[in-house]
Amino acid sequence: MYKAMYGVGFALMMLLNVFRYKDYNVSRARAVLYTIVTYVYGVLGALAMGNIYSAVCVLVGADDESNVAIFGAVVFTPLMLLVTALIEKAVLKRKTPGTYKNKHGKEIQKEKRVVSLRDTMDLLTPGIFIILTCAKLGCAFEGCCYGVECGWGVYSERAESIVFPVQLFEVATMCLVLLLCFVLKRTKFYRRGMAYPLTAAVYSATRFGWEFMRHYPAEMRHVMFGLTFWQFFCIIVFIASMISILVLYKTQPSEPLLHWKKR
Repeated sequence: MYKAMYGVGFALMMLLNVFRYKDYNVSRARAVLYTIVTYVYGVLGALAMGNIYSAVCVLVGADDESNVAIFGAVVFTPLMLLVTALIEKAVLKRKTPGTYKNKHGKEIQKEKRVVSLRDTMDLLTPGIFIILTCAKLGCAFEGCCYGVECGWGVYSERAESIVFPVQLFEVATMCLVLLLCFVLKRTKFYRRGMAYPLTAAVYSATRFGWEFMRHYPAEMRHVMFGLTFWQFFCIIVFIASMISILVLYKTQPSEPLLHWKKR
């Protein structure tokens, strides 16, 4: 069921991107290709962060490990996507556009296709966090990432006790994060390219809070500056996201999503 939820998230992302690609001045084929690439990058990022977390556990002598850590997708996926889009942009810049014949038989040179990093990330962002939401729901089915012992909640076979249903609360919160960002993107505050840092900032703030309700071995509860491993990364992501939001807000014009025009 856990792995199936990744498939559900990917399917939802694909449907959303195929349906909304025109809003971001992206072709359908490019939207489909980048959706697949994003999913691959997300899995690779989650695997990489899982290995990092496991290495830290070994370093501090904690009896814990993580094969897959979805927070790795939040950290690494946008970086890999930006590099990919920059490479695509460089290749297209050097490529001579082809020609086509108009209705009079005259050959017309095609315009060079322009790659917008901001539009690309804005298209992909909701789907990235939809997959994360589905993956976290998968955690609830799998029983991993369970909460602290609690007088009420759900029974955890791994903890062999009643625990706080932190996975379900995270899922509910992530749905609210997506809804909030959906609304904010339709206000005058919004600038093109702001989708990912905006969503990541709100998500990391909520994830920081829920970390207090998640079970950890004693060695991992205060592993970095008195914080959990993931709380430390929440702060890094939040700061980086807020800087990006501030730069975009100060340097770019207001462009609410519903008022975008074809560029």
